[in-house]
Amino acid sequence: KNLNENTILHGENGFLIPDNDPEALAAQIQFVLENKKKAFMKAIIENAKEKVRSEFNLEKMSKNYQEYFLRSHNHNKDYAESTLA
Repeated sequence: KNLNENTILHGENGFLIPDNDPEALAAQIQFVLENKKKAFMKAIIENAKEKVRSEFNLEKMSKNYQEYFLRSHNHNKDYAESTLA
C-alpha cells in the first residue's frame, strides 16, 4: 500500500483514484460537486478533518521523524560494522 491507501479510506474520509486515470478523476470530481451538500459528503469531510488532526499533529509527526532517524542511524551503524568485520 502507498501512503494514500494507508491514509485515505475510500468513501469514508476521502476518495482514491487510480493512477493515470483522468476519466476516473473527472468522474469523482463531478460526483463530489453534485453531492457536496449531502449528509454523507459532510461526514466524509468531518472524517477527513479528524484523520488530519489525529495523524498529522506536531507530536505524532515529531515522533515519526524521530523513529525514522533512529532506524536510519541504526541501519547505517549496522552496515558500517558489517563492512569493517
